[in-house]
Amino acid sequence: MTTNGTTLRWGIIGPGAIAKDFRRGVLDSKTGKLEAIGTRNPAKESLKTDFPEARILDGYQ
Repeated sequence: MTTNGTTLRWGIIGPGAIAKDFRRGVLDSKTGKLEAIGTRNPAKESLKTDFPEARILDGYQ
């Protein structure tokens, strides 16, 4: 949580290698939560494994 008691919710655009590294940082954070990830291929099985806590969104809008 932040100093005022709220959680900073994050979204990631694109599930590449940088997104996986960023996810680790968010999970290690005391204030952050990975909320969602946008992708062109939401049916890709590895998304559920790589980002289990996030909602998988179809597209970037």
